[in-house]
Amino acid sequence: MSGNTHSPSKRGVALLMALAALVLVLAGVSAGLTALSGVRQSAWVSDVDNHLQAGLRQGERLAGAWLIANSTSIVLPPEGGGVRVVDDRFILPSGEGRLSVIAYDGLAGIPACMAQRGNALRTALPESLMGLVVPSITPKQTEQSAYLIDCIDLPDDTPRFPNGFLGRGRVWRTPEVRSPIFTDSLESPRPSLAEMISFHSDGRINLNTAPAPLLRAVYSVLHLGGVEEVLEHRRQLQPSVAPQHASPASNGLRLVAQSDRWQMLISVSWQGIHRSWWVDFVASSKSFTMMQRHELSY
Repeated sequence: MSGNTHSPSKRGVALLMALAALVLVLAGVSAGLTALSGVRQSAWVSDVDNHLQAGLRQGERLAGAWLIANSTSIVLPPEGGGVRVVDDRFILPSGEGRLSVIAYDGLAGIPACMAQRGNALRTALPESLMGLVVPSITPKQTEQSAYLIDCIDLPDDTPRFPNGFLGRGRVWRTPEVRSPIFTDSLESPRPSLAEMISFHSDGRINLNTAPAPLLRAVYSVLHLGGVEEVLEHRRQLQPSVAPQHASPASNGLRLVAQSDRWQMLISVSWQGIHRSWWVDFVASSKSFTMMQRHELSY
């Protein structure tokens, strides 16, 4: 009998060795595919992050340019709110996105230095914020008060900042457009803390942008008349001048007709991922300077 004949046991060992080798090859292929998937995922995340960052930076530049051109002429209806500066959707070969910029007057809310319990201006707060506790600060501590917005305790149903794509805003058109300058836009269910309290105000309140309840409270505290005339002008989107005969209250409360402090809610979405900044601007010479930036999460 020939000596080349393999026994069944040897054939079984050879088959097991072949199967083991195949398993090792498949494991290697699987590991390679997993690594490749990880690289692709990392590249996709990086690409999305780059688009979001680029959109936010572009929105910030647009916000600064818009403020230079328009900040001295803004008049809001009596209910106040924000001004929708940009709301663009764009489709590129690499994906779809959206950029939104809404401007909020930094002197249209209750100054943080006057938002403590017992202050008459708190009557302008919505019911949801009547229990709000704001630490005591002075008008000279305005810059320090800017950080309070992140640490004040809020009811569960009260947002800290407006929603980027659902913020209360009105679409802005240049003053040369006769009718109308503003058109209604989406409104958030509840006003946010950032809209109701002016964390950068040293006691000034803009009579052309502050909501009617706050404006009435200010006129009452300062013992002034004429608030209804101002509100009627605002219904017609006509500006009013600050009372010249009125002197500031002992705590620094006073009315102004323009604002040098603005907050911009800049929001970008790319491929379904959403990111927002709340950016504080202050007027400097003939431009606006970014002073503080909050990265928001919803």
